[in-house]
Amino acid sequence: MKISNISKLFNGGGIILQNQDHKDLKKINKNKIIKLFKEYGIIIFRNYKFDPKKITALTDLFTHRYANDARRREMRFNNKKINTVDTGNKRMALHSEASFSPSWPEILWFVCIKPSKISGFTTFCDGTKVYENLSLNTKKFFLKNQVMFELKIPFESNGLKKKLSKNNSLSKMKDWLLHAPGTFDTSINLKEGYIYTKYLKYVVNETRKPGVLSFCNHLLAVFGTDPQILSCKLLNGNRIPKKIYDEINKITKKLTIEFKWKKNDICMIDNQRFMHGRTKIITSEKREILNIQTLYSNFE
Repeated sequence: MKISNISKLFNGGGIILQNQDHKDLKKINKNKIIKLFKEYGIIIFRNYKFDPKKITALTDLFTHRYANDARRREMRFNNKKINTVDTGNKRMALHSEASFSPSWPEILWFVCIKPSKISGFTTFCDGTKVYENLSLNTKKFFLKNQVMFELKIPFESNGLKKKLSKNNSLSKMKDWLLHAPGTFDTSINLKEGYIYTKYLKYVVNETRKPGVLSFCNHLLAVFGTDPQILSCKLLNGNRIPKKIYDEINKITKKLTIEFKWKKNDICMIDNQRFMHGRTKIITSEKREILNIQTLYSNFE
């Protein structure tokens, strides 16, 4: 096995595990991968044999519970755990998947079935490097202030609808409780199938390495393609100052790479350390990348 780094822009460089003997992916050493993942935060598995329809045989090794993926994505292989990445051709800003939500996945998996050649590259940015490069005043701002996301979260639960609709009208909003710190003013609409809530959180978080902080969040993509986000502001109602957004844009632009996939590459990414995005896709170019989300890992 050949080991190399992904980019000098990442702390530690990230890591590519290139299988030179074309061994089966099932033969990897789980404990070794966990150790590497904790250290580097992003791993590319290259030249391994696997069946895309059975890719969860790999992800199951590291997963205690999967996340419910966004409805807008297309399910693959009749498996709710496996979806395509976002459709369309637009550029996607850097973000940490579902970091605006109480259900924030620990691990994000990408599987490249068909790579693009000249456009639609996946972008990666190490949030620990971003935090290191923020100005002192901006660090103080985010360590002091939590950000409030106003959310409209769709859900599917016929069992819940049946249970709660016996004595109540489905058409009314009902007071609801999410067992997640930071959520408040929560209500549920059973008829339309969504939960409304406000969610308060810090956008700087501690990584798997004690004392190492990461700027890993959804701020740069908050006005993008995710319809769950109704608004994003501070608890006092003020918006994040423009000069801070300008600083974040300037820093992330310098620290972001465009990753050029190879067929059958698999990426295991720490979604609470690294942000990702996408460059614009030329209309005539086709690519196929699968997405799987580990809500909770089974490392400990």
